[in-house]
Amino acid sequence: MAKNNPINALIAVTLSALYFVWNNLPNVLTSCRLLLTPLAMILLVRSSAVSLAGCLLVVVIIEITDFFDGFLARRWKKVSDFGKLYDPYCDVTFHLMMFLCLASLGILPLWIMAIFLFRELTVWFLRAYCATSGINLAARPWGKRKANAQTAMLVSVIVALGANLWGVPLAVDAGLMALSVIFTLAAVAATLISFGDYVNYFVKES
Repeated sequence: MAKNNPINALIAVTLSALYFVWNNLPNVLTSCRLLLTPLAMILLVRSSAVSLAGCLLVVVIIEITDFFDGFLARRWKKVSDFGKLYDPYCDVTFHLMMFLCLASLGILPLWIMAIFLFRELTVWFLRAYCATSGINLAARPWGKRKANAQTAMLVSVIVALGANLWGVPLAVDAGLMALSVIFTLAAVAATLISFGDYVNYFVKES
């Protein structure tokens, strides 16, 4: 009868789930970024003082998990082929979805959105081709710099959007807006350099 006790069964399932989460924590953290992306999108599109503050908080949480999933994977020696693909996939999905929201709101010019999208689609095509051809298209340093630049851009734009709604002085608001433009241009530059870096590396390896 003890074996069929629902409490024992619940404890066993809970312990199994906790063991799975702990044993796969880097990938679980990566998955959190993907799961939090729709929430960040909704908060951004609502564009109220509260929703933008919430969006900023969610973005910060997502970026923290981005740091810790890679850190723990390396520290615990749990770097896997799946993780090498899953981590950038979640990063790209998060950034592109947020940029799509900004474009739909008329904040991000479509030509910038097109550059971001073209870079990601091209790099994923090159990776898929290399995988089928036995070529190792390793991650490039400019890929991480591009991601960091896009994150800085996203945070600066959200802060600039919310500044006026949060009662920030007009002079500071103007400064934040100018800063967001600078970070946006930097993100575009980093994206183009990263694109060229990947194409150049692909040509050399193939």
